[in-house]
Amino acid sequence: MLDEGNNIIEVLAINDHGDSTIGKVSVICDTTPPALAIESAERIEGLEDEAGIHSSVPDVKISRMSENEKYLLRGITEPGAKVTVDENQVAVSEEGVFETQVSLSGFTKRNIVITAVDSVSNTSRIEIPVLNDKVKNFKDIVIKEAGGKSPLTTTAMYTGAVKNFAVYGVTDDGEFLIDPKDIKWNIILGDALGEVSDEGALHAYKTGELILTASYKVSEEYTFEEGVKVVISKAPTPAPDHHY
Repeated sequence: MLDEGNNIIEVLAINDHGDSTIGKVSVICDTTPPALAIESAERIEGLEDEAGIHSSVPDVKISRMSENEKYLLRGITEPGAKVTVDENQVAVSEEGVFETQVSLSGFTKRNIVITAVDSVSNTSRIEIPVLNDKVKNFKDIVIKEAGGKSPLTTTAMYTGAVKNFAVYGVTDDGEFLIDPKDIKWNIILGDALGEVSDEGALHAYKTGELILTASYKVSEEYTFEEGVKVVISKAPTPAPDHHY
């Protein structure tokens, strides 16, 4: 087994007459992922866990925020490594420094994936969540039927039906669809009457009234929550078919 770094391998060759020759070959073993670090944004009160460097340690999460819906990402890696940001290759200087701008338009939060690959395909990967700066202006959230225009406080369903819901953030500039992956759905009253999926699809099983809630966690300290009353009625019996 080769050691990490430079290895000298001796090769002995012997012919039919017993003559021998010894040769040496230098083999470099490199299994170490390239160093990868991302410059931290300035601390935002209530929205960032720590300042400094976000290193290539698994499951480390730091909340960052865009400016004018754009996030300037800066970092450093091993010289010669190739860097991609969300699968798009970015320029890297001879010293390993890179910089690129990522758009948050259309997102309330976006997980940016940065990957560095060295010359022998060793890989380092960092994933950082970045909040759209419009989140700072959120005044509330509202629940709508998926594809609907009006916020809901009450809605009706039949047993056996499925209805899809979506959550929007409300600001002075309008409403913005929140990524369904960032919403936590729950039934807080009448949970035996139906079931809601992680994506906000409500399945109605029994007649009655239930309260469906949606929570959007902006930070460890701040969460928006909204609810809608769902009235479930028995599905109408199909009219008999008299055509025979």
